[in-house]
Amino acid sequence: MNETTQASWDGFDGTAGGAAFGTKLAELAAERKIGVERLGEATGLGEAAIAQIFAGSRRVGVSGVASLAYALRVKPIEFLQKTGILGLEAY
Repeated sequence: MNETTQASWDGFDGTAGGAAFGTKLAELAAERKIGVERLGEATGLGEAAIAQIFAGSRRVGVSGVASLAYALRVKPIEFLQKTGILGLEAY
């Protein structure tokens, strides 16, 4: 499976990421008017890591997902749905 078709959630590794996740996360951050630098600071992941996540080249574990949802001030279930981790197309 290549990066463009990879599922947002990898249950084996326990990580979220990939091109689709990164795009949806960037859209959610833009909707919340939170830039890469601010999101990096708020999550403790750093600006470079957030840029890599947006680009789909870096994955994050459960604690990273929780930090992102908290920093974006989004309910966990909404975060999971809007980033494609949870949804009918995931099944």
